[in-house]
Amino acid sequence: MTSSEIRASTAQSRIMCFYCGDCVDVFRDAIGQLPKMKQRIEDLETSTKELKSKLNSDQTKTYAQVTADTKNLKNQVAELKEAVKAIIESLNSNIPDINIKVSRIDKPTDYKIRPLRATFNTPDEAKQILRNKRNLNNNIKSDRTPIQRQFPNSLVEELERRTAK
Repeated sequence: MTSSEIRASTAQSRIMCFYCGDCVDVFRDAIGQLPKMKQRIEDLETSTKELKSKLNSDQTKTYAQVTADTKNLKNQVAELKEAVKAIIESLNSNIPDINIKVSRIDKPTDYKIRPLRATFNTPDEAKQILRNKRNLNNNIKSDRTPIQRQFPNSLVEELERRTAK
């Protein structure tokens, strides 16, 4: 053995004199567990990379879904606006198409069709449509507040309560 090899082997087996036997055992156990800890760290880094890649792919899918939903929503709004324009044309009204804003009332549900709300720039345009609504088979009503919408339901409930007695 060369002198450098001898120094290296004595350095590895060297123990400082102020350590007790229990402390030396703890250090040896800790040094023995270092490869396990390194492997655990590598495993955690690998799983973290997998989770990050999954998260990125999920975000990409979400963005694609939002884009598709936005396109569908634009198509739906255009279709609704065309339906309202057709109704207005059937009434022979001279209301410009630019002024019409169309939206749905309430939240979407599977069991009922949500009513349309057509908003015009001036009250005169809305009054003109409401005056001519008898000429249509469609159900056109002026906008009602939530309390006004709830009132007929409360009357039906009251009637059912009274007839049940």
